[in-house]
Amino acid sequence: MIALTDSGLAYSWGYNDRGQLGHENLTTKIHVPKLIESLKDKKLRYASVSYHHSAVITDSGELYTFGMNDCGQLGLDHTQHQTTPQLVKSLEGTEVSMVACGLYHTIICTAAGGLYTCGKNDYGQLGLGHNRQIKMATLVSVPNEMVCFLACGYYHSMIVTTSGRTFSFGRNDYGQLGIGNKVHQNVLNVVALSANTRMVRATCGCYHTVLLSEQGQVFVFGRNNKGQLGNRGSADALLPVPLKVRPKRMLVDVWTSLLVSIRHR
Repeated sequence: MIALTDSGLAYSWGYNDRGQLGHENLTTKIHVPKLIESLKDKKLRYASVSYHHSAVITDSGELYTFGMNDCGQLGLDHTQHQTTPQLVKSLEGTEVSMVACGLYHTIICTAAGGLYTCGKNDYGQLGLGHNRQIKMATLVSVPNEMVCFLACGYYHSMIVTTSGRTFSFGRNDYGQLGIGNKVHQNVLNVVALSANTRMVRATCGCYHTVLLSEQGQVFVFGRNNKGQLGNRGSADALLPVPLKVRPKRMLVDVWTSLLVSIRHR
């Protein structure tokens, strides 16, 4: 777990078997929030964590990554684990606005609307048109679109563009890409929604996805064996399903955990 203060400091705690908490010593567990010392002179504005690796963004748009790196998910052009935050040098001079950590991959959004990915790619979750592992943050083609929001499940990725369109790629055996089939995808696929529905947020559990529209409507798809889609059923959904909420409630944000979805009004 990583928490950022209003002054831009980062505190972390929890499991630390691969250095994912950013402290120099490889302690198995840290039970109370501890300041990440190597970042105390940086003002941080964003953080993302996975099981074994983490990423933070400074107020100037620099990206730092740390933790497990055997698949190149830190974007450092090698596969050595890092117990302290490391600057992603391949993105120096590029302002990073958002980052999301999958189980073994990372996706990155720049302030200019660009998309970069790195790490494990066995299901095509990097969106590069192949399934090879990538150790350096690599630009993904998103023609005629600017990326403004992104999210990762275990092995799938979602992006939202400034035009309100949503694209998905990666693992799809439960329909978590929302494209109407269960075929894994190594290129970006548009999630089909009505023409007047503009998306503003996406969030992913292990194998399910939740989208939020500009109008406050929630759409869900993917695995539903534990009822994580919130639609009173347990069948997987291969296409976006509009979620019914109480009348006169406009939802403003959505989150997911591994098997849980949360809506905020």
